[in-house]
Amino acid sequence: MELSATVLATACLLVLSLSISDAWLFWRSYPSAKADGKAVDPNCVALAKAGSCEFYPCFEDRLRCGRKWYNVRYGEPYCRDFTAFRERFSLLGQKFINASEPCIANELLSWYKRDRINCHDYTHFAFKALSRCYMRSGFCEAIRSDLINFMTIYRPKHLFSLGALKIWREILRIVNFCDPKAVKYVINAFWESIKE
Repeated sequence: MELSATVLATACLLVLSLSISDAWLFWRSYPSAKADGKAVDPNCVALAKAGSCEFYPCFEDRLRCGRKWYNVRYGEPYCRDFTAFRERFSLLGQKFINASEPCIANELLSWYKRDRINCHDYTHFAFKALSRCYMRSGFCEAIRSDLINFMTIYRPKHLFSLGALKIWREILRIVNFCDPKAVKYVINAFWESIKE
């Protein structure tokens, strides 16, 4: 009985992965964004270095991926939310916001300076940059003091939308960095809930 539950759980996870991961198992073409002769704007570079939310529309103006991809769907909205709610965060939370926003934008600069990008590859890179910056910017301490504030910012719909596997991967990477025991706890709790 225990083996069949494990097989069932594995099959369910595989189906779930296929349904939310932009078909990771199949060849699929993704849109590319081209600069079409638009030069790198020094003002846009300065916005990134400052960690300004205006960097995202500036990036999108030069290399347009559209509303389904990182800059429009995640980068700018989350940046604006963190900026708008910054004062509600503790000092640790504010320190995290002040460090993470410029870190993320600066990591994305190398992609902004290209003349052509694959929007799918860029989105994957952006999420990896986000998790690297979170880990370097004190997220582990900030989440402990500001869990409720973080929960008001993050949008649960993004965790269950098409392509959410990359988000889950980065969440697990950050959680493992902050507390490796937490990942084991979550996995064990998941398996226990399936067995019942």
